[in-house]
Amino acid sequence: MTGNVPFGSGLNTLSLYPFSDLKRIAWATCWIGDGDCLSPKGFASMHVNTAPGVTINLYNLHGKAGDGERDALARRLGFQQLRTSLNAESTGQPVILFGVTNCH
Repeated sequence: MTGNVPFGSGLNTLSLYPFSDLKRIAWATCWIGDGDCLSPKGFASMHVNTAPGVTINLYNLHGKAGDGERDALARRLGFQQLRTSLNAESTGQPVILFGVTNCH
């Protein structure tokens, strides 16, 4: 999902610590209203190994932009998609969640 503008996701992550299981997940819903669907926004997840036996689940997100009702609906559905992934992959695990929400 990474790439040049306008096609990149903006989900690159730099880390001093080794990470594994990198996944890039595009939002399942998009509203083209502001041309926002031209880039594959969504979220990335990975396991970051900060010390022997210590792993943190890291999530980097790029939320749907736009100010219209359909933009807000697409953003809400995307965050529900993220929540489903968090519940499935990270219940009981330490989590760091960061990124651009585009919540105005």
